[in-house]
Amino acid sequence: MLRLILLALLTRLVGAQPNGDVEIPNLDLSKRSIRSYHDSGRYAAEVEAVADRARQYLELNLPRYQGQKPAIVLDIDETSLTNYSYFDEYDFAYVEHFWKEWVNRAAATPLPGPQRLFNYARDQKVAVFFLTGRPERDRAATDLNLRRAGYNGYTRLIMRTAGYKGTTGSFKTWQRQQIIQSGYKIVLNMGDQTSDLEGGYADAVFKVPNPMYYVP
Repeated sequence: MLRLILLALLTRLVGAQPNGDVEIPNLDLSKRSIRSYHDSGRYAAEVEAVADRARQYLELNLPRYQGQKPAIVLDIDETSLTNYSYFDEYDFAYVEHFWKEWVNRAAATPLPGPQRLFNYARDQKVAVFFLTGRPERDRAATDLNLRRAGYNGYTRLIMRTAGYKGTTGSFKTWQRQQIIQSGYKIVLNMGDQTSDLEGGYADAVFKVPNPMYYVP
């Protein structure tokens, strides 16, 4: 009887292994998939498609805001700038020391579709707010990186204050509310995380893909 019980338990354990009924994702294969997605050009094409839809929406809807102060809100990391070079070098790991070095280098490059949206907004005298979860201590390096990447003439760079204890999502919602209370109308908000877009205070939202990390 004991041998039968042990055999039944062993059968259950074997059934729970990757070769059984439960499929367990493999980290190495996931990283290869991300690199393939990026290197094939699909990532850039899909970001560009979303950004182009946002630009078309802005163009179509701007007449509704005549006599008002229209604005757009853009996230920075993996929306306006790409940090893929960092994540590829460090195998998609966030290592605080190396990430700080990367930010201070101000070397992240622009994503073409979002940059066209930015340029169109500026040409149409639409205010552009960069709203990021980066901490205030990174302001100088972030401003330098934006200018190096060609994002010149934006209205304001809003960064997470040291004393804020909530989530990145709640911080961004609060800041969009502040923008509206200062007299602007947010035509659209674009980011790579759901937390960039939830909480309202924008007439439309556009989410670009980001397969590398998740921010609540």
